[in-house]
Amino acid sequence: MQIYNGKYTSKPENPFVVFIFGMRINSILYFWLWLPFLFRLIRMVKRLREYRDSGMMNAHIFLSGKGLGVMQYWESFDKLENFALDNNDMHMPNNKKYKKSVGKSGLVGIWHETYLVEQDKFETMYYNMPKWGLARATNHHIDVPVIQNEARQRLKMYSNQQEL
Repeated sequence: MQIYNGKYTSKPENPFVVFIFGMRINSILYFWLWLPFLFRLIRMVKRLREYRDSGMMNAHIFLSGKGLGVMQYWESFDKLENFALDNNDMHMPNNKKYKKSVGKSGLVGIWHETYLVEQDKFETMYYNMPKWGLARATNHHIDVPVIQNEARQRLKMYSNQQEL
């Protein structure tokens, strides 16, 4: 990946959704029960990356304490919901398998957070990074002018608001 020296920001024009989810391993001793879910989660993200019509614009997988997390950027909540509720796609069958095999045992926890992001209600900054996060998801990657060196300044400039 190409590293972009200096500060960059991303400010796409359309609203989008940030969906963060993951699994927490509460008991490592029963790895044969939770390991298949880890692999299914990774396969599901890989499949969504390949199927661009799904509405997922980008995803990052990360280690998080005793588990794994995924940050996804979606074109809309409707597209995220369509994927989540589609019985013919990977999420619903995997969710049912989770509930049946370890869901009630407490061996593995799952979590998610959904953020509906409107224009002018966010700011980003990347410093000496490849295209990452929202910049990679939207391919909107621009230099940060010196006058926008701080988050509050970037928010003001993009939001056309006098006070924050």
